[in-house]
Amino acid sequence: MGYLRSFGLLCLGVLKRLYWLVPAFVTDAFDVLDRLGVHMNVPPIISWSLAVLGFLIAILLTYHEQRMKAIVAIQEQDSLKKQAVRPLRGKLTFADRTVIDNLNRQMWNLHGHGDEDGITSDYQTNMDTDVILERKCTQCGKPRNKLGDDVL
Repeated sequence: MGYLRSFGLLCLGVLKRLYWLVPAFVTDAFDVLDRLGVHMNVPPIISWSLAVLGFLIAILLTYHEQRMKAIVAIQEQDSLKKQAVRPLRGKLTFADRTVIDNLNRQMWNLHGHGDEDGITSDYQTNMDTDVILERKCTQCGKPRNKLGDDVL
């Protein structure tokens, strides 16, 4: 994202949160005290500090909103990558069997038991190998890359 677009989004966010600047410009907090009979000389730094504080709060809220939008967008992008539709594999070759055996062996080391049928069915759907290991085991229901109950 360019700096000009980012600055524009910041200005727009601050304008949306202009209500944080209202106390500094519209109301004078010491008018209430004047009505009660207490007269004080208020230094002008107080209204300026209220304005700066309101501006900083508006900037922080805008930053937080944009950051959360970016996090949600990244999570949606990652979920779309993992759910990509691919054509099914045909007959498994020797290289495919080797990959399945290696995944099953890795699952034995991590999880404590194998899930060759589940791994084979996931592999035949052209799923990535790291996603195959993140999926749940068909025997125990826990993720294949996590420690299982069978591990010594």
